[in-house]
Amino acid sequence: MHDDEALTLNQAARRFYPVGTAVSTVLRHVLKGVRTPAGTVKLEAHRIGGRWVTTVDAVERFRDACTVRSGGEARASSGAAHARADAYLKSIGL
Repeated sequence: MHDDEALTLNQAARRFYPVGTAVSTVLRHVLKGVRTPAGTVKLEAHRIGGRWVTTVDAVERFRDACTVRSGGEARASSGAAHARADAYLKSIGL
């Protein structure tokens, strides 16, 4: 597999995103991006013949840029979500 292999957004959704991800989600990542602690990150893509096309390498760069790597830990959840999770775990005895 070549890293510069061209993929339609539909192909990218099927290969690199969780099962059931709509193509509109991938297009939103191209047009609006995703907010991260480092700023907004967009999936690199171009229109060719009326179709959006990206590459394997671009998807991997996007995925890497969206992954927070501070000490190898995932980004902490919001305070409210954390409090709800703690309350639930306490209610079931954990």
